[in-house]
Amino acid sequence: MVVGKQLPSGRAVAALDLFARENVGLLINYIAVGAVHGLFQTLMYPYLNVYLNMDDYLAYSAERWLAVPWLLKVFFAMLSDGVPIKGSRRRAYMLIGWGTCFLFSFILAVLPSETPYLRNGVVTNSAAEEAGNKYVAMFVIATFGYVLADTASDGMLVEFAQLHQARPTYVVTTLFAARYLAQFVMTFFVAFMCNSNSYGGTFAWGASVNGMVVIAVMISAGTIAATWFFLLEDENPAGYNVHILTPREWKLTAYKLFHQRAIIQLMGYMFLSRLCFTYYATSAKAIYEYWTPAGTLITNIFSSLNAAIFAGAALLIGHGSTMRILQKLGWRQSVAGSVVISGALILVVALFTIYNVVRVAAITLIMEQGIAVFESLAYFVALLAAVAVAEPGVECTSFSLIVTMGNLAVPFSVSLSQAIGEHFDVFDSEYELDSSHARAQAMYCFLVAVVVRALHLTFLSLLPDRAEDARALKLSRFTGRKGSVTVLAAAVCVVFVIFWALLTTTLSSFERTSCLNVAGGEGC
Repeated sequence: MVVGKQLPSGRAVAALDLFARENVGLLINYIAVGAVHGLFQTLMYPYLNVYLNMDDYLAYSAERWLAVPWLLKVFFAMLSDGVPIKGSRRRAYMLIGWGTCFLFSFILAVLPSETPYLRNGVVTNSAAEEAGNKYVAMFVIATFGYVLADTASDGMLVEFAQLHQARPTYVVTTLFAARYLAQFVMTFFVAFMCNSNSYGGTFAWGASVNGMVVIAVMISAGTIAATWFFLLEDENPAGYNVHILTPREWKLTAYKLFHQRAIIQLMGYMFLSRLCFTYYATSAKAIYEYWTPAGTLITNIFSSLNAAIFAGAALLIGHGSTMRILQKLGWRQSVAGSVVISGALILVVALFTIYNVVRVAAITLIMEQGIAVFESLAYFVALLAAVAVAEPGVECTSFSLIVTMGNLAVPFSVSLSQAIGEHFDVFDSEYELDSSHARAQAMYCFLVAVVVRALHLTFLSLLPDRAEDARALKLSRFTGRKGSVTVLAAAVCVVFVIFWALLTTTLSSFERTSCLNVAGGEGC
């Protein structure tokens, strides 16, 4: 079986084997994306904020800039679908992406190692923060590289799933399980290797950032080789002619996609779903800083477990009895159950911790992982729906359009959380005193978070109940004046949320504006 082949419906194809020599390169790409993503995400903040002593707002802003490539993923997808390189729409962009990541990771690795700002309580490099900007730039450009490779991989994933419609769940969950498992291993590794006092930890030893980035260099090089030798792509898939799309063809493609009810409906669902799930109670800082404090290492270990939870959930959804149960329940009931149970767990954690019934850091962190189990279920259901409605010929663009809406919901959620949370803020001294007023305000903030999560239930009608329903929905199109208004509104919303995400990221980069609620600050 050759990757990327689109066969007419009813044609029999060979059983899918992701571990076959011609396919395993795709699996390796997903593993590499998870590993490099975990490395960069875990390493960036402690290195900038503690090791180099950059201001909090600058370190936070760097994290926001690291997410920008994911916000622009749909544009990479358009490149992959519409500008094939010598007939290759996927493999070529994987190689370019990993080549970019390799180059800038290599530059990071060979840069002279910076002396930490503080070592054993003594200031050793008062000018350390001046080196931060060049590291941020290199990390962000390297991230653009592996996100490009990830986007092209997603296009091939959709081709796999559409070719083997009897096992689309297996394709999606296996590849994403590999990705999140690699992310877990890497974040767990970084948590131990970068836990010296220079990083705000407790170990007497620790790895340098240059040494850690060598791992990204090796992964990028290995993935380039795997993509070259262990991944085949049909450069002339049946059903459509691979060629560079003209502006007129792109205009017709965009018109077709935005008039499909399935695409618009799932774009709206993905945005609203992620908005509800990522909305947070700003008073949570009271729990973690004052009422159930945990050490840096413990916090980082539990953070890494979040990726392990997603990997485990993917495997359960795609295999065995769990898959059969979900198929019986349907997507809507599965997500509804996830919303209700995760909301209930948040409420229990808040009540027990705020009112001092149980204040044990380990229990709070374990409960967080329990919440992540149900959030991961809803996440993978949305991914399966996106795969089901992806349009042949522009698989990558249609899939990424839906997924990118979920990514764009996160900056919007941050702004909303901070704007609402501001009304329940109290001074840190009240949290330390554990006053009744501080408890009440913290509880109100968590109640709002639970209510926002519960609102998710009102959007479930946008989600098809099963893959068959999703494919049937593709036959429905927006027509007439009402349809044109809906399509125009959807296009305006997409442009606005992209603008909002880039605006808030930019605002977070400047001291005078980083304190604004919309930028994720606590108010000026």
